[in-house]
Amino acid sequence: ISVHGFARAAFGAVPPIAEMQARLHAAFLVGKVCIPSATSMRASANRSSAAHARRFGLTGLRIRALVDYLSTMEALAEPLGVSPQPLLWSPTFFLKHHRVWRALLFGPINGWQYYLRGTTETEREAAIEAFERASLSPYLQGHMGRGFTSFFFGSLAARKSMGQRLVGV
Repeated sequence: ISVHGFARAAFGAVPPIAEMQARLHAAFLVGKVCIPSATSMRASANRSSAAHARRFGLTGLRIRALVDYLSTMEALAEPLGVSPQPLLWSPTFFLKHHRVWRALLFGPINGWQYYLRGTTETEREAAIEAFERASLSPYLQGHMGRGFTSFFFGSLAARKSMGQRLVGV
């Protein structure tokens, strides 16, 4: 018996974490991933417990299932080899899928990103197609790829102009 989806992200969604847990469990069942040694798991649990106490403090003591979304997704993706991080530095991926690369670098973290380095070409193409079909807000489309500075100052200018319009109404 296994339970997936018990982890509660402090910031982020629960379903992608549950899906990644299920993917890791399925990989274990078919023999693609092995269980680490008992000493390795104890050391990992001690590190995780200490990091949990530092990250969440008293709230973490009250809600033990609280996790950090990104670090949990990356920890679950590592044994599967599906972390999207290496794609950020791939010139081939940059040239072939520039919009997806920009979304990885400047956009929010989503579950579909963990299919970009999937085990089959079908998974990778499905993830890219899912991104292409997803609609980004026109505001983000206009500012993605200009760098954090112009995005930050652009959003300040937008807030200021919206405030001025609201005052004038």
